[in-house]
Amino acid sequence: MYTVKANQYSKDILSENNFFESDEFHEEYGKIHSIFKKSLNIKISSKLINIIGNVNMKLPFSIEVNDSIIEYLTYNLSVGDNVSINYKNKKVIFNNIGLELSILDGEYEYTIKNKNFNSNTVKKNLKIIGDFIENSNIQNGFSKSNKEFLERLSYNENTQIDEFYNNIIRLKNVVVFNREKEDLFSYFIGRGKGLTPSGDDLILGLISFLKISGEDNMSKELYEYLQNKGRKRTTDISLEYLMYGCKGKVGHMINDLCEAMLDNDLDIIEEKLINVSKKGHTSGIDTILGIFLGMVAIIEKNKLNKIGVN
Repeated sequence: MYTVKANQYSKDILSENNFFESDEFHEEYGKIHSIFKKSLNIKISSKLINIIGNVNMKLPFSIEVNDSIIEYLTYNLSVGDNVSINYKNKKVIFNNIGLELSILDGEYEYTIKNKNFNSNTVKKNLKIIGDFIENSNIQNGFSKSNKEFLERLSYNENTQIDEFYNNIIRLKNVVVFNREKEDLFSYFIGRGKGLTPSGDDLILGLISFLKISGEDNMSKELYEYLQNKGRKRTTDISLEYLMYGCKGKVGHMINDLCEAMLDNDLDIIEEKLINVSKKGHTSGIDTILGIFLGMVAIIEKNKLNKIGVN
């Protein structure tokens, strides 16, 4: 068995599976779930582990390796091949090709932490992110214009005649007034095409901003919904993103952008917006729309709280 080393890996790959710490049960078996040009996914039980090359995209369920290693793996492995992970020795074992991937070094973790919410700062940054969305030439995954999305958020719920925008307003009001959520989860989760449907990306952006602002009234119910219905609603890969997101664990680019939305550094905001916008075909802009939605909702909620409406 030939051993190669990973460059870095998410701490959550092991901590999510700490029930395997005993000597008797320290190894679990799975299969290759999916293979792409510079990454592959392993399915262990109901969880995914992503192995990726040097693409500067740290995810809460990723192991990063040198490009030469990922090229070797993607060339020699096939979907359905057996694989195992030894939690005690921190190794991913590809028995079909006689290779072990050691994940002893380079541990990282990105967990969204509450930051001080300053309404004036967020209002200023809301205009920056709004201008970015409106002026972006990147099409979102909902077949709606970015400009119209921004405009519709300023309308009242009872003026909506479009099902999508009606549900966007209702989703905002879930945050503002803590209204019923489940039917909205069913509307957005799995909506759209791709490995991570657009509705999922929007929800991920929304809950990420709610968490960093300390106003998350959604993730607990969303997590329960995903556990019960997620596999029937969306893709395995998107479900993994969302399940981690409900725990405040997101990729570093989303984490960095949410932090920037609460800071005063304009150059940093622009840089982080560009980084996220490049993610996937429409995933980046869809996630940014979710963050924008969260910002609008929290500003409105704080305003109503001040005048005693809530």
